[in-house]
Amino acid sequence: MNSLASVKSQPPWLIAFSIAVAAYWAVLLGHHLQLILEPMPLDLLEPAMHIMTGFIAQGGNPYAFDALPIYANNYPSLPNLVAVPFTWLFDNGLVLHRSLSAIYIALCCLLSYQALRKLELNRVYGMAGAGVLYAALLHYNTPTASVNALGQLLFTFCVLYPLIDNFSRRSLALSACAGALTFYCKQYYLLGPGI
Repeated sequence: MNSLASVKSQPPWLIAFSIAVAAYWAVLLGHHLQLILEPMPLDLLEPAMHIMTGFIAQGGNPYAFDALPIYANNYPSLPNLVAVPFTWLFDNGLVLHRSLSAIYIALCCLLSYQALRKLELNRVYGMAGAGVLYAALLHYNTPTASVNALGQLLFTFCVLYPLIDNFSRRSLALSACAGALTFYCKQYYLLGPGI
């Protein structure tokens, strides 16, 4: 009963904006689900991701001389190492890697929502801001089976977590660790600790 009374006490424009934000999220989530379930590669390097993960899951070293040039990749293999335990439970394919990317994107959006709430914005504005980030990550190459989503999550954590945790020593140490790990996704994400 109290929640209904609190909704009625809100200005009509805020209620309309809340409905628009919810519809915006629903459209983005529907589009993202289509991207995850698409059977064809969405990116040139997408097939290489699950091939490298499968090779590592079988105990192979993609940097060994005998693995070259088939398993050569210009990106570090942290996202592949993170994906290996999931290959024991699920099929090592595009859907698995895109689903992991979706989880990383969701965590990026959660971090941005928490940062916006920390800046004392209301929930609707926080969801709208996180939705803008979601759209940006969704319409770049982040949702594909690639190293981008995990690197973006670590970078976002590195930049936003100290703000969320009041720049405590713990948050700064975790931020530095996340910043170091970004190097093992894409080298230029290492700029995160400097920000």
